[in-house]
This record gives sequence, C-alpha cells and structure tokens, in this order.
Amino acid sequence: MVAAASAASVVIAGAGVRITQASDAEPSAAAPNADRFVMHSASAGRDYLIEVTPPERPVAPGRKVPVLYALDAGYHVAAPEAWALQASGAMGPAFVVAIGYPPGAPNTRETDLLYRPLSEHGAAAGGGGAAFEAFILDELRPAIEARYPVDPDRSVLLGHSLAGLFVANLLADRPRAFHAYLIASPSIWADGETLARVRAAAPSGRGRRVFLGVGGAETARMLEGADALETALGAPPSTFVVRKQVFAGQVHRSYYPAFLEAALTAVLPERGAK
Repeated sequence: MVAAASAASVVIAGAGVRITQASDAEPSAAAPNADRFVMHSASAGRDYLIEVTPPERPVAPGRKVPVLYALDAGYHVAAPEAWALQASGAMGPAFVVAIGYPPGAPNTRETDLLYRPLSEHGAAAGGGGAAFEAFILDELRPAIEARYPVDPDRSVLLGHSLAGLFVANLLADRPRAFHAYLIASPSIWADGETLARVRAAAPSGRGRRVFLGVGGAETARMLEGADALETALGAPPSTFVVRKQVFAGQVHRSYYPAFLEAALTAVLPERGAK
C-alpha cells in the first residue's frame, strides 16, 4: 500500500513508472479510505490521478481478489457503490481503481477516450486512445498488480459514454485483456470504425463477459449505437458472453448507479469469489 504521508516519487521495479503520492489533493468524499497517487504515463505524456479503494473487508493473506478499473474516475460513484454491494453480499470482494486527472490539471478525456480524431461543431478532439490504452495495459495494470493483492485474471474495465466507446475499442484491440467489460451508453456515433473492429474481434472473446447498458429515454443515436454494438459483439461466430440491459425511463447519466449494481453483481458475484 502507498504510505499516506509520503510525498516522494517511487518507481515500480522494472516498470519505469513514476508514482507520486497525491498529498496536495483534497481527499475524496466518495472514497475516503482510498490510496491516492499521481501516476505519470510515458505513453500518453501526462499525469493521471489514481484512487485505489480496497475491498469492504480485508483481504486474507495469500489471497487475491478481482479488480475494477473505472474510467472517468467512476464518476466518484463506482467505489462507494462497490463497497455497498460487497457489504450486502451481492458482490464479491474487489479493489476499485478509479482513473481520473489531478486537481488543477487539464481534463483530456476527449483526447484520451477517442482512438481516432473527431470534428464536431468546428471543434477537433480525439486521437489519443491508443496511448491511453497503452497506459492502462502496460503501465497502470502492472503497477497495481505489483502493489495490491489483485487477480489479473479477474480484472474488469468500466466506461460510460465516450469511455464506453473507449472500452469497446480496447476490447477490439485486446479482446482477452480483461475478464469482463462494462459498457454504459457507448458513444458509437463518434467513431465510424468501432463496430467493424468489434465484429472482427468477436470470435476471439473466449468467454469474456460484456455487460452493455443504455437508458431507455436516451437520444436515438445512443439507443441505436447500443443496439449496433450488441449485434457486433454477439453475432456468430462471436465467443463473447453478452448481456444487454435497457434502463426504462432513464436518460444518459441517471441510470449509472443502477447500471453499476446490475453489472457488478452479474460479473463479480459473491459466489464467484475465490
């Protein structure tokens, strides 16, 4: 675990990753017990604020538990929701790793989450998705696995909206990188290549689970995008295990807590804990 009072940079052995304790940042009310540190990414060329919330109960010595990587810092909802689900017995123990941006630093999500450039209403964005993917897979995950008792074979990636689109594209690149992919309201409209790439990767799923959600009262392009992604993920000869849930009457963000409950209890149930 990270020493709470440390303000020095440390390097994970062999990883070449610079991690600095986030001692100057305000504690998160959503995850007051989290380890919080700033991690510099050589791949993306910027810093990220990482908040690691441990399971609701201590992990027994010699045991490893699943880990949820939450993009957009899980909207500061994912960690407390996971705690509540674990306390209720609906979800097995798991670490939550929230990926966000340091206080005062630019929020570059529209660069990081889009693999290909996008121009809309005269503004250009995107193009940093591959670098952000490299940060998550080649820098962040090894660092987390070296520091915490997490099971790399039971890792889960969560994203909503543009982050849901990012998860779909990472799945297309590395279909077996995670045990499960949680995709909420993916912005399929923002990348014309995603569906074809997902279809090409679908036969390589090998039982990996995908939980796809969308609000029933969202815009037509969001509903159509979720339908199209479901088809691309599940059409034969796909080997992904795909579940889609429409949250009736809900709009783009309103169903996010309900999505977390449904998705986390589906892919990380208590009975599945080792």
